[in-house]
Amino acid sequence: MTAAVSLPTIASPDQDQRVTLRGMSWWQFETILAARGDAPVPRIAYMNGVIELMSPSRRHEGTKSILGMLIEAYCFAKGIYFDPIASTTLKNPALERGAEPDESYAFSKGREVPDLAIEVIYTSGNLDKLELYRGLGVREVWFWVEDRLLGYVLQDGAYVQVEQSAVLPGLRLDTLTPYVGQDDRFEAVQAFRRGLA
Repeated sequence: MTAAVSLPTIASPDQDQRVTLRGMSWWQFETILAARGDAPVPRIAYMNGVIELMSPSRRHEGTKSILGMLIEAYCFAKGIYFDPIASTTLKNPALERGAEPDESYAFSKGREVPDLAIEVIYTSGNLDKLELYRGLGVREVWFWVEDRLLGYVLQDGAYVQVEQSAVLPGLRLDTLTPYVGQDDRFEAVQAFRRGLA
């Protein structure tokens, strides 16, 4: 069986590189994961017979890192337990869903599925990421897209857009936005921490 392949058009080094493979089985997804091994890239997602391979740009990696640092600073300031799960492969073989978020966190001990997954979007892919994460049981998903942070909380089996996090009490998502785009990430996190004091 031959899979259909969509190759990206790269217009800028700041864009992520994506390859889409269609007509793929769960076994092929697992085989690609095994062949990649412990390498951090490409990040791999699977849903409905589609495999998406994504190699993030430097800008992408910087954005996901600052978001993670801001979340961790917030948790330390507020005394919230967190377990950084990062880009660990999340799988639901029964629903044939698999994803590797840019960042992810559990906020209680022993959770296998993160409470929060974060996706940085600089180039669009071919998978409905909300549907993908719904099938994986992730309670809250954030998307950084077009210099905005969009949040979605799983309620009664569907995601609802929110302005305030459900898993990080008291955190309005728009309070993070001014810090994400700053060139000096160290100073951005320091300024965010000062604002929490």
